[in-house]
Order: sequence, then structure tokens, then C-alpha cells
Amino acid sequence: MSESQRTSALVEQLVTKTGDAVIIASNDGTILEWNGAAARIFGWTREQAIGENIDMMIPDNQNDAHWTGYDQVLESGQTKFSDGNLLNVSAQKADGTRVGVAMSITPLQEEGSTTAIGVIVRPVRAPAGG
Repeated sequence: MSESQRTSALVEQLVTKTGDAVIIASNDGTILEWNGAAARIFGWTREQAIGENIDMMIPDNQNDAHWTGYDQVLESGQTKFSDGNLLNVSAQKADGTRVGVAMSITPLQEEGSTTAIGVIVRPVRAPAGG
């Protein structure tokens, strides 16, 4: 096994076994990766989430702000919610209830263009007015 293959296998284990949700969505919001912690936190299984749009997790009153920010990250390839700065928001669970979450956001690039966004999400106390 090459060092690259070994590293890829270790990263796959990290994504699978971590207690934080790891979610990757394409530039149009289609969910490409949804780990076990995401299923536990939000209530949708991996099978239910993959191929769906991240809109399912965005409360209606946050939808416009979400997509404005999402599009800005895709266009610029940058976000202020990385390097230890977390975005604290309410997210919607499968049962319709909300959960407060803190997330880091990482633009993911292929051939120099941002083609997806990855987030690492941890549940926290719901933000005021959430």
C-alpha cells in the first residue's frame, strides 16, 4: 500500500468514526458525503441524505441568508468560518425540530475552482432567536 493510499484510508476512517458531522455538498447543494455523526445529529440516514439538497437542513427563515453566503464562498473560494472561527446557527432535523450547531466551513477545490463545500458540524445549545 502506498503512502497516499494509506493516508486516504486513514482519512476515510476519520470521517466515518468522528463524533462530529462531516458533510460535503456540491456547488448546487447536493449532498455528496454524510457520515454517521451527521445521521445521529440530524436524523436522516446516509442513504436518505446522499443526493438530496442541503435545503433539508436549513430552516425556512435562514434559507436566503444561507444561499447568499454559500454562493459567496463558491465564488471567492474563501470563508470567514474556518481557521477556528465557527458559524453558530440553528439547523433543521428530520423530525422538523431544530438543533443549534457550530460549524467550520471549507471550500473544496478541483483544478483551481471551488466545486464543493465541506462542513464539520457539532451540536451546541440553540442560538437565541434560532
